[in-house]
Amino acid sequence: TFSKYLFIMMGLIPEPSSEADISEYVNIKLQSIVIPRNVRDIGMGAFACCLGLENILFEENSKLESMGGYFTFGMCTSLTSITLPESVTSIGESAFNDCSSLTSITIPSSVTSIESNAFSGCTGLTTVTFEEGSELVSIGSQAFRDCGSLTSITIPKGVTSIGSWAFSNCTNIQELHIDNLTSYLNISYANNYARPLYETDQSVTLYINGEAVTALKISEDITSIPDYAFRHCTGLTTVTFEEGSELTSIGSYAFYNCTGLTSITIPEEITAIEDYTFYGCSALTSITILSTVTSIGNYAFSLCESLTSITIPSTVTSIGDYAFRKCTGLTSITIPSTVTSIGSLAFYYCENLTSITIPSGVTSIESEAFRDCSNLTIYCEVASQPSGWNSYWNYSNCPVYFGLNVNWKYDEVTGKPTPIGE
Repeated sequence: TFSKYLFIMMGLIPEPSSEADISEYVNIKLQSIVIPRNVRDIGMGAFACCLGLENILFEENSKLESMGGYFTFGMCTSLTSITLPESVTSIGESAFNDCSSLTSITIPSSVTSIESNAFSGCTGLTTVTFEEGSELVSIGSQAFRDCGSLTSITIPKGVTSIGSWAFSNCTNIQELHIDNLTSYLNISYANNYARPLYETDQSVTLYINGEAVTALKISEDITSIPDYAFRHCTGLTTVTFEEGSELTSIGSYAFYNCTGLTSITIPEEITAIEDYTFYGCSALTSITILSTVTSIGNYAFSLCESLTSITIPSTVTSIGDYAFRKCTGLTSITIPSTVTSIGSLAFYYCENLTSITIPSGVTSIESEAFRDCSNLTIYCEVASQPSGWNSYWNYSNCPVYFGLNVNWKYDEVTGKPTPIGE
């Protein structure tokens, strides 16, 4: 184990007159140090708070395996970069915690684990590079927390788990590099804050094997697209699924704000469109929902401004809050007879929607479901407003027609229904 008190014995710093002088010299005056090749482990706090330390070099053929001690280089606020030797297999807990001047680091392919808080608080860190052939398996909790300048991140294909809050407050990630789509989608995350795209506010470019991706193809062996998987990936224009796809779920926020996405067909095994799945996909002009989907979640298609029409299959029973909020291009929509509930502000500000028919099976409509739908006429198959409809369901006072056991005639051109009697 390498510690401050070995510096004198190895001739790495001048001999001080007291123990207090050791700390003063190491913490403030030490600017550069060379780690001897025979050192295998750098222990707890060995270089902690070396405020003047700018360079750390490793002798050729270094045998260093671990920086396993807590806070090994913690608060080395002058350290700007470091190249770790190929022998290192783990980066220990809080190893580079609060190294605020660290701008980039290359992780050797030999590293299998990055422990909790390893780079937490490295506010100047912009890029983390993993060498080709990386053997990394796990990224610990809070490993990159508060790395607000991080613009590019790579997730090696061998990573199977990412700990809680690993990428919390990483709001500037603009590039996501992955080696293998299947392995990326199969990572186990401790919570949402562990996801690399969870908190970024930027447009993200997705790279697979070094190439920017616009047309994303989901292979048949992928069974799930997790929450936040492609959030803010604005360069994606199409998403297709291989024949024989066994995809069973698309998570919340999975394609959130993919503003370049123009079309997608929901695979037949999907049973629910989750909250915010396609939120802000402003270029989405068409979407095919197959007849296995039973629910449309809150904000699922909110702000899909280019969507002009959508057919909801007869398996759907619920439409969530804000599901089609500000879908300003939407001119028509058919609600199947299987639907029983429509959420609050579900069609808020769909200003070009001209008509909608509410089936008799709808027992619940929440408040302001059609607010600011200024051109909308509502046709209801029930004779009068059911008790389960919120008193403010028609907040904007759209024209409403109720009918009892009526037959409906649909205009061949506009599709607009007209009650023609019993």
